[in-house]
Amino acid sequence: MYDVCLIDDDEILLRTLARRLTQQDLKVATLQGPVTQQLLQITAHCYLIDLRIAEQSGLSLITPLRQK
Repeated sequence: MYDVCLIDDDEILLRTLARRLTQQDLKVATLQGPVTQQLLQITAHCYLIDLRIAEQSGLSLITPLRQK
């Protein structure tokens, strides 16, 4: 299980946030782009989701997460 799962379509932001959180001894997973199927395979304590992921709303990922 991961401590944090970062979801964004900005690769640079993902790498920067992941690096900073990893420096704080957190186990971090990153997902880039439209990720609904990938997201269902990752378990984390916290999910940090971009509100706008390409053409997808980040809010649309909340329901699948709650159903896990």
